[in-house]
Order: sequence, then C-alpha cells, then structure tokens
Amino acid sequence: MELKNIIFIIVFLAVFGFFAYSVNNLIKYLKVAKKKDDRSGDVAIRLKRVWNIAFAQTKLLRDPVAGTLHLLIFWGFVLFIFAVIETIFQGFYSPFSLSFLGPIYSLITLVQDLFGLLVILSIIFSLYRRFIQKVPRLVVDDHGMKDAAFILTLIMFIVISMYGQNASGFANNGMSYHESELRPVSAFISGLFYTGPSSTTTFLYEFFWWIHILLIFGFLNYLPYSKHLHILSSIPNVFFANLDPIRNTVKKLNLDDENADTFGVADIDQFSWKQILDGYSCTECGRCTSVCPANTVGKSLSPRDIIVDIRKRTLEKAPLILEGKTEGEVFEKNLVHNYVTDMQLWECTTCMACVQECPVMIEHVDSIVDMRR
Repeated sequence: MELKNIIFIIVFLAVFGFFAYSVNNLIKYLKVAKKKDDRSGDVAIRLKRVWNIAFAQTKLLRDPVAGTLHLLIFWGFVLFIFAVIETIFQGFYSPFSLSFLGPIYSLITLVQDLFGLLVILSIIFSLYRRFIQKVPRLVVDDHGMKDAAFILTLIMFIVISMYGQNASGFANNGMSYHESELRPVSAFISGLFYTGPSSTTTFLYEFFWWIHILLIFGFLNYLPYSKHLHILSSIPNVFFANLDPIRNTVKKLNLDDENADTFGVADIDQFSWKQILDGYSCTECGRCTSVCPANTVGKSLSPRDIIVDIRKRTLEKAPLILEGKTEGEVFEKNLVHNYVTDMQLWECTTCMACVQECPVMIEHVDSIVDMRR
C-alpha cells in the first residue's frame, strides 16, 4: 500500500463520516413533525412515477430549454457515477480499473467523455440564463444566487478535472488508450498538451486525480447545507408524493379527532414529515411562482418562497427541539407571521397550478392551507 492510498483512506473516512452525520441530522429533523401522514403502499406506482418524473424528467421538459439543460447535467452526473466509483477504488488500490467489464467499459467511457462536454456547455448556458439573461423565475435572494453560482461552477470544475486526469493518463500510456477505454475528447486534449509519457505527465495525472476526488468529496458534503439538497431529497419526495389526481381540492379537517392538539400549523413541528421533506426538496427553480395567478398579477404570494421559508425555519428550529430546548429567541418566533405573512397565505386561490408545475412533486397548497388554519 502506497502513501497515497493511506492518505486517501483517512480522507475517505473523514468525508463519509461527516456526510453521514449531516444526512442523519436531516433525517432526525423530519421526526420533529408531529402531524401523521402515511405515504406507504402502492410501491409499483410510486416507482413508475420516480422513473417518469425524477429520471425521465417529464415535468422539467415542459420548459424545453431549461428542461434539456437540466436533463443533460442530471444524466451527465448519473453517468459519472461509474467514473467516481473507479476513482474511489483507485484510492484504495492504485491500479484498479473497471476495464474488466470489456465492451461495457468501452461504452461507459465513451459516453462519459462525450457527455462531459455537454455538461460543461449546459452549465455555461445555465449561468448565462441566471446571471446575464436574468430569467425572472431564476432570480432569488443574494445567498441563493451565490449558492447557484458556486454549485454550478463546482460541477464544471469536477468535469474539467476529469478531463485533466484522463488526458494526462492517456499521455502516460504512450498516447494511447488503456485496455477497453474509449475517450476521444480526452485523447484530443492530450494531443494538444502532451507528446508522450514524462515526469510531468505523471505528476499532472496525480495532481488532477487528487483535485477531481477532492472536488467530488467537497461537493458531496456541501449538498446538505445548500439549496442543492434537492439532489439528495427530490427522488424520495417524488416517491412519497400524493398519488391522487391534482385538482382544486384540499384535505378536510377532522374536527371530531379528540387526539388532535391543533388543527392548523403555526410552526414546523406541527407539519407532517412529508411537508418538511418538501422544504428540503425545493430546487428554487421558480416554476411554481411563475404559474401562480396571484403572483402573475403582482400580489406578494410566491409559492417558492413559502417552501424555502419552511426549509429555513426547519434548519433553524429543529436542532434546538432535538436538544430539548423550549425557550430562547428562536422559540419566540413562528413560521406563520415571522416568515410567511398572512397576506401571502390568503392570496392563494388553491388553484393547484404550483403543485401541477413542480418538477419534484412538492405539495405547496396543503402547507399553505394548514398555515391558514
């Protein structure tokens, strides 16, 4: 075992230990929700919906431009999972390769190499739409804009470092592919900068290898603390979404329930776990707000902002509840009034346009009506 492998194992354990800690906290925050909500059953139907909405991204593609950009970035990352797996195993054992898969490996490496370019182009265009074209529904607060810029740039550098690693590896192998590899883009880049194996290409391969894996690890641990948390939570949110047809109806109150402490929601602990998961899953894409009739005519209601406020309030209050605290500045506030105004809640017509449009199946109207009550 080389020094590189020892260092990697230490980094790997620290990274995944912290990631597990962060995800475990998010799961525990769901448990502060007191409202019961059974989303079990109909597993086959739910899995079919996950495929159609989360993987085929049918709702996102209603907006052809933005939908296609997101589809390319999403599937690019899915395809890069194989490269990540290979890189991680190389951290434990440097000569490791998935080349034993034969023709399948050739296909994987070819698609990864070509998709990398599409991902970079999609990210550049996404940054253009958000910061230069300034598509109205993509404009959020300063923190949200910086978060979007950071995560998109981070993804782009992950792909660039992959090309750097593969190009220098191509040179190290005598300007030829390793067994079963097909990486035409990486080979082209290698030809621009290298003429063959040397101490420089060996150094640059190791340099890009470390940069690539550290960027991936950084990305992984940034997710639970950013609006891109939806990368982790959106598929579960789609799976547990309401299976009933979306129509202009709301859940009825059972006023005869003697076990109910409250019939409405003033703060996050009175929500259901699914309503908090909705908050985790919001991508802040603004599709819900862009189709909201109240917002369209200039009213203050923004379904996106309400769901984001649920997430913010959860991350602020849930840790204190789990610590057993009941007093302090945080407990002097409520979600209703201090985050979400009465005006916003009562401007909602319960038309369900936001629910219909949401690409991750967030149920805005149920939360709005609960807060009204």
